[in-house]
Amino acid sequence: MKVDMVNGWAKTETPGIGIIVLNKHEDGRLKTALFRVEPGVSTDMHSHNVEEEVYVLEGDMREVGCIYLAGDYAIRKPNELHSISSLSGYTALVVYR
Repeated sequence: MKVDMVNGWAKTETPGIGIIVLNKHEDGRLKTALFRVEPGVSTDMHSHNVEEEVYVLEGDMREVGCIYLAGDYAIRKPNELHSISSLSGYTALVVYR
């Protein structure tokens, strides 16, 4: 699979966040994706009903009390409340289990 990191980004419900879907579960739920977050974007508090693993490829991903930079890994348990923001923007590989 060739991934177009320039023109392959689809819009999400949150302005300033783009996605490239890499894989889905058999039931259609998102499994693996790349996310690109533009500088200055922040989200409201939210959760996912599955485990979420995040590997930051570039930029800065911020959560309450944590700053993740390129090469950093974060994991969130199912239904764990979180919000994200970024000063410089970031790209991350995200896996939902």
